[in-house]
Amino acid sequence: MRIFLTILFFVCAINVFAQDKVIVKYYDSIGWPTTKEHAKIYSEFQSRDSFYNCTSYYVSSKKIYSKFVSLDSDYRSCIGLVREYFENGNLKDSSLYISRGKQVFDYTFYESGKRKESTRFGNEWGQFVTDAYYESGKLWAHFYKNGMDQKTKCEAFDEDGKSIPNYIYSKAAEFPGGLSGWQKFLVRNLNVDLPIKNGAPPGKYTVYVTFIVDKEGNINDVKAENNPGYGTMHEAIRVIEKGPKWEAAIQYNKPVIYRHKQGITFVVSN
Repeated sequence: MRIFLTILFFVCAINVFAQDKVIVKYYDSIGWPTTKEHAKIYSEFQSRDSFYNCTSYYVSSKKIYSKFVSLDSDYRSCIGLVREYFENGNLKDSSLYISRGKQVFDYTFYESGKRKESTRFGNEWGQFVTDAYYESGKLWAHFYKNGMDQKTKCEAFDEDGKSIPNYIYSKAAEFPGGLSGWQKFLVRNLNVDLPIKNGAPPGKYTVYVTFIVDKEGNINDVKAENNPGYGTMHEAIRVIEKGPKWEAAIQYNKPVIYRHKQGITFVVSN
């Protein structure tokens, strides 16, 4: 399990070029698409019949970051064994996918090479069991999530083996008032008539906006992935930027950076 939480992992990159059937994409330090100038990692997708061989590299050292096979030139379509490495060459992460989006296991490691986490995924969507370890090898936490009702169970221990009460293994960032509160905020603050005033013909105009919720719950780095026009992009960014603090995401009982993607649709009727 990745220490940085994110709604989507490795979506389509912003900066792409192809040459001799090789597609190159650029990502930041937590796997989010970025420009070549700001990239920490770049990936080369080599076309092979109906799939792609991908090798990723650290920009600074040109050392291998990851290797895998993909059904598309995209990290979301991995199949088979996916491996990631630290810059010192030690294995960072090892995952197995038996089909598009169907993961079997995921093992992560400390930079020293010691085991950090082992996760086994069940047959039900969203079902998995994770065991996390201190670098000493002692059990840190045992986490279980049921795929049917999404119920979770977590047990955590200090390095002496004593139970840690009220331990939160993983929790997504949340708007005050939850999902319903977030929806109400958008409805109340969006100028839904803006595209009409700007002459948009009948139709739906969806803007996809990404932003970061930092460890204190502040919203920053608000960006739009597309621009349907008629002022919709700027309006979507404006509303999210003016929003209140969120409740920070939690991983291993500590606040962490969380990246969120939100679709906002403006509808112009006949």
